[in-house]
Amino acid sequence: MSDKYTISLPVFDTCLSACGLRKVTDASEISQKQALEQFATYFKKEMHYDYVQYDANNHSSDTVGFLFTESAMDICTEEHSEMPTRCIGGAAFQNVSGTWVLCWVWFHPFFRGKGLLSRQWKQFCSEFGEFAVDTPVSPSMKGVLGKQSTTHKQVKI
Repeated sequence: MSDKYTISLPVFDTCLSACGLRKVTDASEISQKQALEQFATYFKKEMHYDYVQYDANNHSSDTVGFLFTESAMDICTEEHSEMPTRCIGGAAFQNVSGTWVLCWVWFHPFFRGKGLLSRQWKQFCSEFGEFAVDTPVSPSMKGVLGKQSTTHKQVKI
């Protein structure tokens, strides 16, 4: 069933990540880009944006996405040679005039408030340096930002 109230989480038959985070670049498989676009669509609907902030068919080298993952043990069978992966959220960074900007983050409601974004924050800082955060910033994101030892400029792109 697919309607505006249904949230479907993408599942891959292979292990995408052992650390809960899969990087999505312009060289990534289209299925991973489509999973990221699915989360961007959920973000758009929930935040009442006018447009989807990521398009799987137009992934540029100035964009780096991430899929937050977990092992899909509930669907693992003897036919699987490795643990399947369920994607539980996504995020995208964009390089704007030489500054990396965190454009959006979305998690399935069941996985919110569990520290999943905070656990990956050092990875993001390591990869993107002093990145900025696109506004408007949700109350949840303000909470995440307030817990970090790093500071991030807020910008509107």
